[in-house]
Amino acid sequence: MEEKMQELDRILLAVSYSSDLNKENVANKIRTEIDTKLKEENLDEQTKKDLEECFKQWKEDNFDLKKFPYGSLLQLAAKLNCAKLAKALIESGIDVNDGFPLHCAAERGHVQVAEILLAAKADVNMHDQYKLTPLDYAVELGNKIEMVKLLLKKGATNVPNQYGQTPLHYAAERGHVQTVETLLKEGNADVDLQDKNGKTPLHRATGRKGEHIQVVAILLQEKAKVNLQDKEGKTSLHYAAENEYTQIAEALLKKGADVNVQDKDGRTPLYYAVYYTMVNTQG
Repeated sequence: MEEKMQELDRILLAVSYSSDLNKENVANKIRTEIDTKLKEENLDEQTKKDLEECFKQWKEDNFDLKKFPYGSLLQLAAKLNCAKLAKALIESGIDVNDGFPLHCAAERGHVQVAEILLAAKADVNMHDQYKLTPLDYAVELGNKIEMVKLLLKKGATNVPNQYGQTPLHYAAERGHVQTVETLLKEGNADVDLQDKNGKTPLHRATGRKGEHIQVVAILLQEKAKVNLQDKEGKTSLHYAAENEYTQIAEALLKKGADVNVQDKDGRTPLYYAVYYTMVNTQG
């Protein structure tokens, strides 16, 4: 399967490099490239068999671009960063949202393809089957800052996903400084929005995925509320203490973090600081 898809990628890349590619000849060029590939002597037998089946199925559908056997051609073009192919496919009448090509381009940071899709009225806030938007993909999976800026400029919003998390939650948790700044300044992201677990971006920045002091500093500069509690009753200071993030704890305390607030188990940040220091010292 992997080898077959690699060959298909090569076929589509070859089509995209064609100097005279347009909406009128795009189907014929893909068909010709598949036919040429099938004539190669060193082609793996299983791959050849798969491509022959693909060609046969597509032929039965009269080489309809909307019925390509291996999924959305526009999605494949977006994945491969084939801007010319994407443009020709759109102009041929393919649905610009079919197969979530903008999500695919966003994840990989393919700005030129994304611009073509957006110019053709791709839905910048469309949810895919996982309830994620292109902005989610650009931030969570790719951390592609230029893509983030483009999507925000075109109207992308920091909408929560099915877990109540926004792109700002992802960026904060992963320590993506530039992305956090961009989402706050250009995307008007809510710095205190709590997800379904009650966690804010500040909670996420003090979690176990890294000591993100720069992100914490940015969030505090944007007036993030330091004493908000999640569903476990923990504040960001609880997590900073638990993870032994001394610099973050100091920054939170300077902004008025309450050292005496108790979580649902009645434990304060001091308890976690002492407990985890002892655990790590002993073993």
